[in-house]
Amino acid sequence: MRKSALLFFVLAVCSPLGAVAEAALADRALSLVRDLRASGMGVDQEGNLWAWQNRSGRIDLYSPEGEVIATASLKDAVSVAVDGRWGVAGIVGQGKELRLVPFGPGSPISIPLPDEVRGVAWIDAETIAVAPTLANHRAQIWKVREKTLLKKLGTEDVIEPKIGTTVLRAVDLQYDPGRKLLYTLDGFRGDLQVFALDGRLVRHEAFPQVERRELEAWLAQTDREMRERHEVFIPGISWFYLAVDTSGAAWSVQACDHSRTHATLLQIPLLGKSRSTTFEVACCALPLVIWKGWLITYTDTAAPREICNLVRRMP
Repeated sequence: MRKSALLFFVLAVCSPLGAVAEAALADRALSLVRDLRASGMGVDQEGNLWAWQNRSGRIDLYSPEGEVIATASLKDAVSVAVDGRWGVAGIVGQGKELRLVPFGPGSPISIPLPDEVRGVAWIDAETIAVAPTLANHRAQIWKVREKTLLKKLGTEDVIEPKIGTTVLRAVDLQYDPGRKLLYTLDGFRGDLQVFALDGRLVRHEAFPQVERRELEAWLAQTDREMRERHEVFIPGISWFYLAVDTSGAAWSVQACDHSRTHATLLQIPLLGKSRSTTFEVACCALPLVIWKGWLITYTDTAAPREICNLVRRMP
């Protein structure tokens, strides 16, 4: 979720990974990510890093050796998911169209969507998950070549925008192909739901309440202003972001202190209790990627904060 939204950023850190995975990134790749400026990053199912520039629409795919291996362009997207084999899946048309853009030859595929969506994730070459912003369910599974909706996952309260400010449901999606699980995180409310592809809910965790005075004050102010104008404002706000480690544990931020030098992180395993850990950091940025055992946190280029890209190997 990156359009029509005020984004607030804090740091999140992944869990320890094995020594073999940790050593898999070349120094050139680590240097690269420290300098990347992106609206979004992710890692595809083959272990390549992608970086998306919202304003230009450029998407670059990098190997673990730090080489550019593919480039594509998709303008006016509100979110994207990338895989080196299948190309770019982007949400365009103010959330009402799923567009597929291949790397290399081939024509884009356009799929009209019945619901406004934001989050998107590749499942496999023929299947994509998207996350509606207002509907009565958490996610949808689409068969892209046939342009058909296969399944709706989860149950949600319908969001009905009214005069004033109404926050959309901004859901971050990540798919774990080894476990065949779709991770969904409501980035504003802090609600994690993990689904099997048949629709079974296999993990649900509501995040602890956190103090968000700056955000709450802004929402109250915009609500007053919209009511005075008799207008509707429907921002999509991401406070929490999602990373999934090789054990299947989900990670997200729980709190960041006002000095922005400490981050408290929430680890949610597939089984067992959640655990919070506080880290000392040089600066805080919420968007994160786990790449071959390394944590990359970075500042969205649209964020009203100082630039902060950090790379660290977990013990």
